[in-house]
Amino acid sequence: MKSSIKSAEAVKIISEFVELQNNLNLSFRQIYPNVIKSFSANCPRQGLLSLQDEKWTFDRHGVGVYFQSEKSYIIVDIHAGFVDYPQAFDAWRLVQYLESKGIEQIYYLTDVFDLTNKVNNEDIVDDLLEHLLEDNIIEVVLPKLKLYGLKNTSTDSRARILSQLSRLFNEESRE
Repeated sequence: MKSSIKSAEAVKIISEFVELQNNLNLSFRQIYPNVIKSFSANCPRQGLLSLQDEKWTFDRHGVGVYFQSEKSYIIVDIHAGFVDYPQAFDAWRLVQYLESKGIEQIYYLTDVFDLTNKVNNEDIVDDLLEHLLEDNIIEVVLPKLKLYGLKNTSTDSRARILSQLSRLFNEESRE
């Protein structure tokens, strides 16, 4: 069953995704330590792992691994590029995660990114990522694969202020 979450603040939900993805990657690599640069060798095609009292199935594909929670049905698809950048993300993987959580709207500052039209959600999330890139909240970590990473808001005051403003705007819009 999908989560009842229908909207989310952009930086918060991306941070949540990155943390979950990183934890799944670490758990996977603890079980299969011989996986080096890609997921295409030294691990089974399918399997099961536990993370924070939740069971996750995995299916290896190409040079990535597709994880799905058995309880919440949340999806996290990790690409081989994430081996060097375990906290990286791209639009497609964010869309999969957001849709699996049932999120229909993402808020950033005063903008609302509507994900109810499943056909162009990747374009919508790309647009969101462009806004975050312009505002220095994220950075491109691997241009070839169009992978992004969150800036460190504890050391980047502009990113911290914009993240806090976005959360405030989102809280006000819900009241």
